[in-house]
Amino acid sequence: MLERIENTMARIEKAVVIIAFVVMLISIFLQVCFRAFGWPLLGTVDIGLLSICVLTFIGFGLAVYTKDHITIEVTDLLRSPRLRKVIHFLSEILMLTFSVALISIVYPFFTYIAESGEKTIELGIPIMLPIGALVIGAGLAIFHGVIQLLLMIREMRPTAEMR
Repeated sequence: MLERIENTMARIEKAVVIIAFVVMLISIFLQVCFRAFGWPLLGTVDIGLLSICVLTFIGFGLAVYTKDHITIEVTDLLRSPRLRKVIHFLSEILMLTFSVALISIVYPFFTYIAESGEKTIELGIPIMLPIGALVIGAGLAIFHGVIQLLLMIREMRPTAEMR
């Protein structure tokens, strides 16, 4: 059940990251082309900024799920499967701790920006959107981290056959 929920969330995150990547590429490509001809093109910086923030921060949550974040490769050299599991468990706890610290630092800034109503200069995109992507990304990392810890704990529990 947990795996199904997490897999569904990851598919949604992946779709959002892909869309953000395509939007970022198109926006930056158009900006470069228009600048090469000396033509003005408003909004590409704002759209590019928002896309990069969504790509980076939602991608952070997705990287925790796919385990493509920073890993401890030395653990693969260890012979003891038990020691490897303990180190992976500790690394999940550290990632979860980092994500909780990140959200606790960024969320007050997000609420301040949301209340202030600050917007980008060219298109008037609310600044709370890119900062919100950071909050959501940290929340997704926490979500995936908690599920991974629960799955590890479930794996560690002795089954009836082992007793």
